[in-house]
Amino acid sequence: MNRREIIGLGGLGALGGGGAIVGTTLYGSSKLDLERDGDSTVVRKDGEQIDSLEHVVTTVEYDGAILGISTPHRSNVQKTEVAVVWAIRRDGLWADVTVELVTSGDVRTSLSRGTATVYGSTWRSPWETEGSSRSKRRYAYRTGTTAGRLGLLHTVFETTESENEVIELEARLSARSLTGSRVELTTQTELISTLN
Repeated sequence: MNRREIIGLGGLGALGGGGAIVGTTLYGSSKLDLERDGDSTVVRKDGEQIDSLEHVVTTVEYDGAILGISTPHRSNVQKTEVAVVWAIRRDGLWADVTVELVTSGDVRTSLSRGTATVYGSTWRSPWETEGSSRSKRRYAYRTGTTAGRLGLLHTVFETTESENEVIELEARLSARSLTGSRVELTTQTELISTLN
């Protein structure tokens, strides 16, 4: 069941005119707003812009959590920036928070080691964990973190055999509260490569 009284963001699919992510950290609360600006997305905290995403965000929302991928729908270049944004807004202190991005398709691709950030105050930065590979990057966040962004560079190593080669991108969010509750969320999007 969606917790729309806590998080509202246009449901599943590309972000529309605007929406909000509310994220709470161990050190206090913050309200994050996502606003579509043409083909890009602006991230605001308490009304002030704190971040921007080059593309619109494809999101999924369930049970008080939200997860989104920002990437172009079509690309004719070898390297493309991909961002994953996420937030949890449920009672409890959240631990074992991990965010993954996986790429797959008929052409050879990879994900670079990226930059993981926190939308809020914390004394330790996120870090890449065991299990990461060229096709999957997995990052862990400090206990108490409930909103952040993961930025990666997606590379296509082969020219496409067809005019439109579909590459699948999948993001995963996982977290556990100290009372035993869990958040498990997955969202997918497609990148059409026309590299030839």
